[in-house]
Amino acid sequence: MERLETVSLENRPCFTGQQRKYQSFTNEESLKTAAGKLRRGVWVLSRRGWVANYMTSNCKAGISGWRHGVSGAHILCRQSTVASNESEKSMNINIIKDSIPIITSFDLHRGESDNLLGSVKAIKLKNNYTLAIQVANTAAYTGLVYQDGEIRGDLRNATAQRDQARESLVTHTVQFLQIMSHYGDTLGTERKLPKAPSLTTGQVALSQIATAVGSIWTQVDESGSTELALPLVLGDGFSKERYLSELEALNNACTLMLEKRRALAILRQQRDTLLKDVIKPRLSEYRTQVKIHFPKNHWLRTTLPKFSTSSGSNPDAVVVSGAWDTNTLKATLQWNACAHPELDHYEVRACSGSVYKTAEDYNLATLPKEQLTYQTDAGLAAMGSSIAIKVYPVTKKGRTAGSNTLKITRTSSSAVAQAA
Repeated sequence: MERLETVSLENRPCFTGQQRKYQSFTNEESLKTAAGKLRRGVWVLSRRGWVANYMTSNCKAGISGWRHGVSGAHILCRQSTVASNESEKSMNINIIKDSIPIITSFDLHRGESDNLLGSVKAIKLKNNYTLAIQVANTAAYTGLVYQDGEIRGDLRNATAQRDQARESLVTHTVQFLQIMSHYGDTLGTERKLPKAPSLTTGQVALSQIATAVGSIWTQVDESGSTELALPLVLGDGFSKERYLSELEALNNACTLMLEKRRALAILRQQRDTLLKDVIKPRLSEYRTQVKIHFPKNHWLRTTLPKFSTSSGSNPDAVVVSGAWDTNTLKATLQWNACAHPELDHYEVRACSGSVYKTAEDYNLATLPKEQLTYQTDAGLAAMGSSIAIKVYPVTKKGRTAGSNTLKITRTSSSAVAQAA
């Protein structure tokens, strides 16, 4: 049975994936009947993935366009509603989070245009760039955007695994070397002890040190010494097998991080090329053709989507500060209140590592405008883990400004927080 999700546009004009209520339809005909009863400002998302294109008599809604969403969803909406809602917010097609609703609004607008003009008189674009091709490119672009988010999530998980394995290896390597410095001469080991690592030791150097320690550990276990209980187990019950397992986990996590970074670079090149060289030129041509085909005051002219809209003023950036709290085992942030009259909320965003890269940031939290503090342990899974954080005040019209970068590194007892 077909499952559809209806999402109100009153609070959020662009796709959010919020689940409000469900209604089931057994076939497309029953959906067509229901579509005629929709109010303005309602999107219907089909989770199965079929595409239709028809109008209903009493609301001019119909299924005039679709979009690939988080779960392969498709959209049913009235184009004029999308245009009127989204025009209230500042948007730019070159900003990733804005690009999908903007290019989707072009698809829906062209669907309305084709329905009005008919197949014979419908607007023709270069290279036979039909609505079907346009919609397919929108779906492909949207898929690349969501894949980017998924890969970044995988990268964050791999980074956490790397940090946890690194913490364990450093801690137990230091313990092992301390034992060897005391008993080494009596254990008959032939290998020179490596230098003790720290949390700032590079991955390659740490892997080499851990490999040497594993070899020495094997020699100790096979030495037959009576100075220590053999096979050697560290004070917290940490065996050589667990140590080598942590080394493998470190190497695997670092390899995965490298693979994900390479995948991101390739995917972003594909995504940006598709938008810049394929989608935008044809949408620009479509805007020109609409102005040729329809008089100035025609509703298809007045609702014609734009590549960017500017509405309202930017808020002043806030100043964020914070530190690692050894009691809560979380980073505690605080910032000054933004005085913008149309302030809507704050967004706390972060990047793995000590350098803030906008292309790689992710949303930690969306907070009400009254909240000026936040605690998190995201990205700080182990000693040596680092994150870079910014706080963004966001106005009701989508205008925003980033704060200074707050760099936090977790250590054994505290984190060094440094505002840049």
